[in-house]
Amino acid sequence: MKYKKKDYNRVCYVATIYVLMLYLLYSSEDEIRQTLFIIDQGSMPDSISDKLIGQAIIVNNQKYQGKIYQYLVNHTHGKFRSRIEAWYCRRTYDYYVPKFEGDEVVFAQDHLYLSPYICGREFTLFEDSPMNFSVRYSKGADKKEKPASKNIKFRNYLYGKGYLYKWGNSPFIKKIILTIDDPAPYIQDKQREIINIQKIWRNSPAEKQAIINQIFDLKEEDIQKLNSKPIVILTQSLYKDMVSTEIHTQIYQKIVSNYPADQIMLKVHYRDQFDYRSLFPHIMIYNKPIPTQLLTWQGWKPRRLVTCYSSAVCDIASDAEIDWYGTEINEELQKKEGVVQPPSGVNLCH
Repeated sequence: MKYKKKDYNRVCYVATIYVLMLYLLYSSEDEIRQTLFIIDQGSMPDSISDKLIGQAIIVNNQKYQGKIYQYLVNHTHGKFRSRIEAWYCRRTYDYYVPKFEGDEVVFAQDHLYLSPYICGREFTLFEDSPMNFSVRYSKGADKKEKPASKNIKFRNYLYGKGYLYKWGNSPFIKKIILTIDDPAPYIQDKQREIINIQKIWRNSPAEKQAIINQIFDLKEEDIQKLNSKPIVILTQSLYKDMVSTEIHTQIYQKIVSNYPADQIMLKVHYRDQFDYRSLFPHIMIYNKPIPTQLLTWQGWKPRRLVTCYSSAVCDIASDAEIDWYGTEINEELQKKEGVVQPPSGVNLCH
């Protein structure tokens, strides 16, 4: 249903549990309650979006994407295809998102489905992950499309004022929120704020901590379950995002074979839809969508962390041993992602 009544003064448009956690930590309890959350359907687990304080608009990206839309997109290319997608996106935006009155404080990620419309005005940008801008810079994220000199008004209406810019390029950015300093050259002229999220959590009132735990459904039994195994393998959504099902299977079979099965816990990334229970019926699976940082701050103490190349290992436990396999574990994965260097002090497994 289209949102009509305005009883909020902040807007939060994010798509991952990590960035949602950053917003909740960055905001006070009152600010959280005065926030309009805009969530792309499918980007956030329902178990989380259903619990958001204040208002939450769940944007159904498929609202206008029926058979005609799919035919047009699948049978057209280049600029014509992008114009079709923009037109449908424009209709979705007009249906779901309220017309902002100009005094709202907007926090967003700038690469999402409706970002051109929401980020076409002053907004605060959160990092998508630590050092994300440097990773994007290595892939050419600093190369902006140049606006055409003609039909600017029409193109702005069709795509939104922010459509040329994503991953930190936008001139509408008021501030970028980071957890560690990111040296990507193309964001150096932006105002940046580096926050210590562990310190913020530690200094947050008990009431705010309770709100965050309630949104992510974090309970004492979650910590107990994770601490029951000394070896925790952090999965990544390689399948669909990067490689085929077969390659994803090969990668994790190779990793799991290096450890005693009765000592392993597979902590599944919340976007990872791979069926690990069928592949590893003898291994404990933990697939609750809770940010690893929250778990660590409240008592999770793994002895060994295992990953392909997830930077989350650096946020979990400073005294845990870390096995980093890197993209070198599979030739196709390395072709897709390049070589991802392990964090300082972490050795590459062979």
